[in-house]
Amino acid sequence: MRPRYRVVVPEPLRRAQASYHGEAGRAWVAGLPALAESYLERWQLRLDGAPRCGDCALVLPVISPAHGPAVLKLQAVDDETRGEPLALQTWRADGAVRLLRHDHTSGAMLLERLDAE
Repeated sequence: MRPRYRVVVPEPLRRAQASYHGEAGRAWVAGLPALAESYLERWQLRLDGAPRCGDCALVLPVISPAHGPAVLKLQAVDDETRGEPLALQTWRADGAVRLLRHDHTSGAMLLERLDAE
C-alpha cells in the first residue's frame, strides 16, 4: 500500500472559492485533499514540491513513473473548464502544455511540468 500524503490547500484558493462560490466553493475546497490523494494513488504519482494555485485550481508538482516531472491540476468541472482537456489534446503541445492524462468526471489533469527555461 502506498503512503498517504497530506495535501494542504493554499489559503488564496480557499479565499477565492469562498468569495466566488460561497458554501459550494468551501465544500469543493474541503474535498480537495481527498481528491488529490485519490489521484496520487490511482495514477501512482509522488508529490514533488509545494502546492500552487490560482483562483480556481490546485496544482501539485508530482513525479509520474510514466512521464517524469509533471503537475496534477485539480479544478471543478464547469462551463469554463469542461473543454480544457479537449483543447489541450487538439493543440498537441504546440504553444500549450502537454496533456498527459485526464479524468472527465472530476476534471483532474496530469500535465507536463514546465520551467522557466
